[in-house]
Amino acid sequence: MIRSSLRQYLATNLANLVGSRIFPLVLPQSAARPAITYARTTGGHDHNLKQATGSAIPVFELDCWADSYEAADQLAEAVRQKMQGFSGTMGSVSVRAVILDDEVDAFEVPSDGSDNGIYRISLKYRIRYDESIPTF
Repeated sequence: MIRSSLRQYLATNLANLVGSRIFPLVLPQSAARPAITYARTTGGHDHNLKQATGSAIPVFELDCWADSYEAADQLAEAVRQKMQGFSGTMGSVSVRAVILDDEVDAFEVPSDGSDNGIYRISLKYRIRYDESIPTF
């Protein structure tokens, strides 16, 4: 549920910049830019010595893709403004905290050897949210 809730939150809050161009894992080759991809890079279901606690803390990487460095930077800043420090309802999930852990800039070199690559800024967030406790 957190994946679809995160996508819904991003789509609602960044529609003016990316429209519906928010994709899981991979940016399609034919996708217009700017665009966002998202992927969970680590799990993180919290527990104590007796049982699950009902809290999860996965890490998500949000990649901001654009045709220029400036456009990628503007999109990354818009994402940061909506994500960093967020708490509340994200889709159908109760989020306790969103923490920005890291940012990385990159350039995807085109296979044709031209200078027409794609700029990417990756943002890594820990998202602490409530989840159901498994029953046995």
